[in-house]
Parts: sequence; C-alpha cells; structure tokens
Amino acid sequence: MLLWPAVHELIGDLCAEFPKMNFKRMRAIAVLGCLHVSLLSIVVVLSACCRESEIPDQIKKLASTIPHTRSQAALALARCGPPEVNRAVPLLIDMLYDDNIGVQSAASYALRHIDTPAARDAIERATKRRKVR
Repeated sequence: MLLWPAVHELIGDLCAEFPKMNFKRMRAIAVLGCLHVSLLSIVVVLSACCRESEIPDQIKKLASTIPHTRSQAALALARCGPPEVNRAVPLLIDMLYDDNIGVQSAASYALRHIDTPAARDAIERATKRRKVR
C-alpha cells in the first residue's frame, strides 16, 4: 500500500494546480482520478474477502453477550458462505429470534448468503412467524 499515499499526494498537487492547467493536464487528472477510485475499489473488495482462518473465532463470537459483536460475527460469516460456515447455521438460526433487531437482521443476511436448505427453511419460518404477529 505504499503507492496509496503517493497517488493521494499527486492528486492533491494536481488539484491545487487545476486553475492553471490546460486540457492535457485535465485529462491526466481524470486518469489519476480513475486510478484513485480503482485502488479504493480494490481495498473495499479485499476487505470483503472471507478469511477462513477467522471462521472459528467468528463462530465463537456468535455467542457473545454484546449484540454488536454477534451482528459483526454474522456479517463476517456471510462473506464466507458454505461449506466453511455450515456449522454456524444452527447458531445463526437461533439468532433470528434474538431480542435485538440488528442481530436478527445480521443473522438473516448471513443465512441468505450461506444459502443452505436449512438456512432457507429457517428464514421462511421466521418470516411467517413475524407475519402472524
């Protein structure tokens, strides 16, 4: 990531000089701006990747007493999907009925991304139960 600060500094320098630039320099700014956005996109994509080594820790966090920790663990597991996180499905199903709506939402999101038959059935049952209330 040593390139990131250099590109950021270069864009800042070019933007400071913008009023004095001719058309060719403006095109250079556009190209560098696209490069900046592309690098940012790569960072976002890489941060969304599943880290299989973290799965056991994330599964343990599903049992936390802190709702935010449970939600974040469910979202982290959603990035991994089956078969790596199949053993988390029963815990995520229980989380559909958590007292915290954020935990319920994160569990539903994770189960939709894991997309096993048990996950689909659990989401359907939870949805019907909410409609009955």
